[in-house]
Amino acid sequence: MPHVSTLLVLTALSACEPAEPATEPVAPPAPAPEPPPAPVTYAEQAEPPSRPALAPARPGAVYVRLERGASSPVLRLDAEGLSPVGAGAVDLHRAPDGSVWALGASIQRLDGDERITIPELPASPSQLALDARGRAWIAAKEGVGRWDGAAWVSTPWADFAGDDKGWAQDMLVDGRGAVWVTTLDGVYRFDGAWAPVAMPEATVSPMPGLLRTAADGTVLMSTSGGVFARSGDVWQQLDEVSARDTFDAHGGHQVRAWRKTAFLLGPDGEARLSIPDGPTTLSSATVDAAGRAWLATDVGLHLLGEEDWWHPLGVDPLRGRAAQVLASGSGPATLPKAPAPATVAVSARFVRDGAPLAGAAVELCPQPQSLYRGDSPCDGSAFRAVARTDDEGRATWPAAARAPLRVTFQVGEEWKSVLGGSFRCCGDAQSGSLDLGEVALPK
Repeated sequence: MPHVSTLLVLTALSACEPAEPATEPVAPPAPAPEPPPAPVTYAEQAEPPSRPALAPARPGAVYVRLERGASSPVLRLDAEGLSPVGAGAVDLHRAPDGSVWALGASIQRLDGDERITIPELPASPSQLALDARGRAWIAAKEGVGRWDGAAWVSTPWADFAGDDKGWAQDMLVDGRGAVWVTTLDGVYRFDGAWAPVAMPEATVSPMPGLLRTAADGTVLMSTSGGVFARSGDVWQQLDEVSARDTFDAHGGHQVRAWRKTAFLLGPDGEARLSIPDGPTTLSSATVDAAGRAWLATDVGLHLLGEEDWWHPLGVDPLRGRAAQVLASGSGPATLPKAPAPATVAVSARFVRDGAPLAGAAVELCPQPQSLYRGDSPCDGSAFRAVARTDDEGRATWPAAARAPLRVTFQVGEEWKSVLGGSFRCCGDAQSGSLDLGEVALPK
């Protein structure tokens, strides 16, 4: 039985060992708070794939942005004629792939069905640029920002322009992905950080204007003192043509329009095209990939060169002010027949200093010139309408253009013009006749 006794002793000893005291359950430690997310910067955002480039020689169109009161409609010119496209816009932009976009309540592609919607568009947007990956850069009243489809990052003017009064003239994303913006007083570039770019050296400090890229990727800038090309870290002056708002480069061609001449530069050299009589103010210029130069002026839309095609302002739907023109591809494959100007009979009674303006020459035209050659500030305009007041100060123009016109009148040997919006005629005319009633002229 010794084996059994040993088991009993071991069992008894085990039963006599003290029990471990009971303990309270311990809660697991609270997780450490997550650190706040770091601010998103341009460089840290996701890089979407690049957009494929379009063939520049493909048939395209010419787009015209109008200013018509509080609205800014956009028209498309193709073989069928001019027709509205998209919604209103404050800027037209040709992306690096050659597509054309409009900046309005959203960002809409005009030669396709794409649209970029930003939840909260910045206040007072003015300029648009798309990079090769389709991300939108927008200049607005408060600064410049970028939308990549998920996040909006902006930089106030004060952070890179030195003040809060910057107002963009144009924007560009070059072939390296650097973003350029011109303002009234300088040029700035974003290449990881915003930095000012020294202005070109010139006898008179030029005012920056439009930004484009040449066929080899060189950044081009139009100014009030000529067109400049960026070579390394310096600007090289290409010419002295003051084409600040009338310059474009596309498909290996460039155009700059000034006064009565358009300079067209292409693979075969430079050509000088005469701007036909009729316009007195040039608003915008563009060139298509076929090397044709287009102009928006105070009297309509023009194609320069052998065809000398003109769509007059005031003929539906080209009503208002033609503020911007931009070509896509090689432009319209064929041109529609250009319409004749639309006219309206206009009458008004003019008074000056409380008395009728009797026996005076009174003329209408889009932009009376302060410095003019000829016999009146309206001389040379295709929309010039001439009349002389009777003893009661009444003047009649049987066939004034149905377009925005201003009045100029002669007192003795001196011509005077009405500035601002105190005189409005005749772009909104809906019928064949328009009586302006009594018009008070300044002294």
